[in-house]
Amino acid sequence: MLMALLCIGAQACTDKTDYQAQARDHYAKGVEKSKKGDYDGAVDEFDRVIRLYPDRPNAYVARGMARQSNKDLVGAIADFSKAIELKPDDFAAYNGRGIARADRGDLDGATADFGKALESDPKNARAFNNRGRVRTKKGDSEGALADFNRAIELSPTAIAPYINRGMLEWSQSDMDAAIGDYTKAISLDSKNVLAYTNRGAAKLGKGDLEGAVADEDTAIQLSPTEVLAYMNRGAARKKLGDIAGSRADFAKALELNPQAGKLAEESSKRLFHSDP
Repeated sequence: MLMALLCIGAQACTDKTDYQAQARDHYAKGVEKSKKGDYDGAVDEFDRVIRLYPDRPNAYVARGMARQSNKDLVGAIADFSKAIELKPDDFAAYNGRGIARADRGDLDGATADFGKALESDPKNARAFNNRGRVRTKKGDSEGALADFNRAIELSPTAIAPYINRGMLEWSQSDMDAAIGDYTKAISLDSKNVLAYTNRGAAKLGKGDLEGAVADEDTAIQLSPTEVLAYMNRGAARKKLGDIAGSRADFAKALELNPQAGKLAEESSKRLFHSDP
């Protein structure tokens, strides 16, 4: 009888080890599929992990991120909420849920989540950047600026806070400050299309028309489908008297996106980075 019990125990240990190996394998596959943009496949892999171990918060966070990338915001929020239920101080879950809530327009919920994330990790630049993004959308310019400043203080080489702060400064007509932030972002990433597009817009606002055209030229070289770069360059060329060039740019923008005019008007809503 003792030998039988020992054998059963050994089998149980073997099964547990096998389950752990399966879970690790599915998790790794899910991460790899997410990196390749196969979000449906990633969700399937994380589903398998959760079936094996339904009490692992990191699996819910990973599936939530995959769902978020796949535009399933409701599913993502549910996963992040489950992770928080299992681990109430999970930074990644609060940060992820904050981004998903912001994308759904729940700005108050997003602000609260980023606050909880910062309680868990008070020196996390990503959470400050993301809360600043939401505060900007809420019209809290002072709070947003404080958050972007803190994010930059904590992570001076992160690009997103400079772009976000530059957009805030641009909205307040402080073109010199905006240009400075976009220039810093470009120094950190010389192929950042958003930074060139935005700096061109700020130069246009300041009256540096040649500089605006040069920045939008670079943005278009890096990304030939960047609609706002054509819109900005078209506006600068028109003011420079290059009517043919201006018309060509506006025509290209409309070819790429028939709603180009509306997109230009709402560009301030588009030009904010979120860090997962």
